[in-house]
Amino acid sequence: MIENNRHPFACTTLAITDKKKRVYHGRTMEFSSDEPTSILAYYPQGHTFQQNAPDGTPGLKYSVKYPFMAITAPINLSGTKDVLEGVNSQGLSFSLNMLPNSKLDDLDPQYYASSVPIAAIGEWALGQYATVKELKEIIPQTHFLVTKAIIVT
Repeated sequence: MIENNRHPFACTTLAITDKKKRVYHGRTMEFSSDEPTSILAYYPQGHTFQQNAPDGTPGLKYSVKYPFMAITAPINLSGTKDVLEGVNSQGLSFSLNMLPNSKLDDLDPQYYASSVPIAAIGEWALGQYATVKELKEIIPQTHFLVTKAIIVT
């Protein structure tokens, strides 16, 4: 058993496979305060995402190749609803979990326009890729950045 009392909330993701090899996904959301409202969202093929760079300039822009459904967080100040849990038309699934003390290296501003914000990994992965294999190939070539997560409730 792993215990960490320094952080008052955490999430757990699980996958259960039945006798017919069907996989069922689930998650918990343990928050120390009222849980934020989640939104069920559908993103069709061709839907465009426009990210913002930390310096306020336009960041990475991409269109959905594989439609997906997701449970999202409430809208943040940049107007996006970050994907917490989702699955695309190819069967690729995603679950966002928090690692409270994790840190990315500072990103050189020259990469801002082509970087994926950490909170947008779900929409980026589900909308652009069909398999885990594809993601394993592209992730080492991708820059990621941290943006402030301010939730509007």
